[in-house]
Amino acid sequence: MSINRNKVLDAARKYQARGQYDKAIAQYQKLVAADKRDVRSLLKVGDLHVRKGDRGKAIETYEQVANHYAQQGFFLKAIAVYKQILKLDPSRLDAQVRLGEMYEQLQLISDAMSVFEDVANGFMRAGDTDMALEMLKKMVDLDPEHIPVRIKYAEALSRAGRTQAAADEFEQGAFLLRDQGRLDDYIKVAERLLYHRGNDVRVAKELAETYIARRDPKRALAKLQICFKADPRDVSTLSLLAEAFLMLSQTDKATSVYREIARIHREAHRPRERMSALRRILELNPNDKEAQRALQKTASASGQHFVPPAPGHHQPPASTGSVSVSMSGLGATSGMSPSSQLSRGSGLSGASGIMYLEEELEEESSLGMVPSVSHPSMDMSDSLATAPPAPASSGGRVIPLPALAPMTYAQFQALPLVGTAVTPMSAAVAPSLMERTLELADAYLVEGLFDQARAVVSELQLTLPNHALVIGKAREIEELANASSGVSAVAQPILSSVPVAAPAVSSPDDAFDDGPDYELEYEELEPGDEGFDFAERLAEELAEVAEIAPVDEGAEMIDVETVFEQFKRGVAEQVADDDSDTHFDLGIAYKEMGLHTDARREFQVAMGDPRRRCLCWTMIGLIYMEEGQPHDAIEAFKSGLESPEKTNTESVGLHYELALACEAGGLPDQARLHYDYVFQREPGFREVDQRLQRLGGPSGESEDLLLESMDDVNRAFDELIHED
Repeated sequence: MSINRNKVLDAARKYQARGQYDKAIAQYQKLVAADKRDVRSLLKVGDLHVRKGDRGKAIETYEQVANHYAQQGFFLKAIAVYKQILKLDPSRLDAQVRLGEMYEQLQLISDAMSVFEDVANGFMRAGDTDMALEMLKKMVDLDPEHIPVRIKYAEALSRAGRTQAAADEFEQGAFLLRDQGRLDDYIKVAERLLYHRGNDVRVAKELAETYIARRDPKRALAKLQICFKADPRDVSTLSLLAEAFLMLSQTDKATSVYREIARIHREAHRPRERMSALRRILELNPNDKEAQRALQKTASASGQHFVPPAPGHHQPPASTGSVSVSMSGLGATSGMSPSSQLSRGSGLSGASGIMYLEEELEEESSLGMVPSVSHPSMDMSDSLATAPPAPASSGGRVIPLPALAPMTYAQFQALPLVGTAVTPMSAAVAPSLMERTLELADAYLVEGLFDQARAVVSELQLTLPNHALVIGKAREIEELANASSGVSAVAQPILSSVPVAAPAVSSPDDAFDDGPDYELEYEELEPGDEGFDFAERLAEELAEVAEIAPVDEGAEMIDVETVFEQFKRGVAEQVADDDSDTHFDLGIAYKEMGLHTDARREFQVAMGDPRRRCLCWTMIGLIYMEEGQPHDAIEAFKSGLESPEKTNTESVGLHYELALACEAGGLPDQARLHYDYVFQREPGFREVDQRLQRLGGPSGESEDLLLESMDDVNRAFDELIHED
């Protein structure tokens, strides 16, 4: 049955003016019943329920309106209605989800992400972990390269006990950070990944390489032990182990590792690589007769001329930011005097290395290639006279032989990664005090507080002026301070106390004296484990390196907001206000990250260069458009048009963006004028002809009319959004 629409509408308005809301609602409902598409009348019904104080009925009506707008593709109008619902009841998480989905439909990613984050927090407070994770997953899918969101999702998965899924998200976040060159944050996330996926050898090796490049061998050793347990014959792992031992001034242990590398290359028939490993042994100890013999034999067998490496003094190689695992590219040489050799017992390097080198000399197929080498009798009286006296017992580690039970290969694989070595006590300061002081210096370095780090180390130098760790830490502080003065930092490096130079002792290993020699008895080796003796001894040495970083270093959750604030603070300290180019680039980066407030601030600073003013206002306007604020976008675009140094190209682009903003803000007449301006100058610009035709074609009006309309944009827009 048809109704007189105007008559019903007049009656509804009269009832509304008298405050008779129920009767007014009934009249509007008649209009809706007659025309299901009459959303405006349905919206009036919702408004009248609000005036009555019936919020439940109002929300129910508004939901019908919002759903209708969404189905018709009027997403901006749907957004306005959902916001009205949330004003009436902010706890309606379902309405917040729909609001975020409307933003997503309009490709307003940052707004959608902000809403979904609030929803996720709401579900988390309500104890609905599954829905909270679903919202965080939505955010990750919306912007896969938004690192803070991905890390937050990973931490939420970790708290929910979904370890494998958390590890996958940490892995993606670590890759993104590494690709962006944010090494400090990469280390934190990679540690979290390794905490959740403890058998990931690839990540452990990458972390070990990074720690060695940063001269942090103790943390590197903790990661290398994971790699070593997975494959004791991996040459790259063994090479990194040797580098770490050299950084700790443990030359004998490094030499032992190179012996194992040489043996592996021999078994794999790689003579060139084997010769490199043997030369490395001779660089570290030119008096190693067995290595000389093996090198001479290998050179003869491969048709090369044998040239012994020149003796010299070895220092751990300086870090350059990357670690090479090639034997041919490793550092300088060092020698050991006969007296220093006598001062050491037959430890790991001597026992295992000589065993393998003598073993190969027994191969009959190669005996014809080896020149006759005799061992001349040696008068050791002179060497014994010059040898240093045996160190006095200082209550060091003593392991009684009966306490060492036989060990199987499987038991060795289960060895814990815990340091057990005991360092001799200093007469001046107990090691615990020195270590605590150095750890305090490290804490200052993490925050970039170089002056405070210098102060605590200087106090320690008064008591221990010649201690290698103290000297190394002082040098490390200066290197980091100098490096940070010219490099934009994300966060200060996480460093541990690492000696830079070897202590001034007769042998580099004297500072790590293991005490009396002892023998171990083992059960029969597993079949095929030719290197088990070496692996077992090296695993023991790894466990005995003092203060190896704990395996669960990644156990502490990452505070994403704190990391990001450190990033922005570090950037602010490094970039001058007059560096417009860098501030503009930062604005672009923040915009892509969804940090709109920070992006606008950077663009405001970049306007210090008049040539960039127009472009900066354009970017600010685009940010407002992403936020669904066309009114503010119009203001920004107008400010850009007022820039005195704008180019013709910039002017055309700004008018086009201004037209889009007017169209989004419900100002089609003004949008048409701006499209017309663009069409007259560049008819092929971004399909402007199609947009113009959709609005009725070129207006034919003068440019003066365009400028006049711009003056009235704010008033027209205000009237539109405040329309009853």
